Amino acid sequence: KPKALKEKSIYSCRRELWAMCRPSNFGGVLIFHILGTFLGLRANNNFLAGAAAAPAMEKPIALLVQTLVKPSMMTVLSSIMLISSTSMMVNDYYDSRRVTTSASSNLSDPIVSGEVPLVVVK
Repeated sequence: KPKALKEKSIYSCRRELWAMCRPSNFGGVLIFHILGTFLGLRANNNFLAGAAAAPAMEKPIALLVQTLVKPSMMTVLSSIMLISSTSMMVNDYYDSRRVTTSASSNLSDPIVSGEVPLVVVK
């Protein structure tokens, strides 16, 4: 193996590994989490029961925010973010191992271009 690959580590490849996690997807994950929480509250009638005593949307929004900032919901959000980001990395890893047509044609992929060795991703 070339000496450059032996010197690669998780720390030295941190920028490439972060890019492989697709942080641009985090906004969508957050929106789906908020939407799921909203639909869950509404389905349990907690949302509608809170709305009956309050004007317009003031109380339901407050209930939604109170629910979202609970430690249990923050744990769920953290788990969803972790699963979302690591699944992207695992997908890139297996695509590059199989050398699929799409992976081999995507030279911007850090694994395909050789910026991040498979050992570091693994």
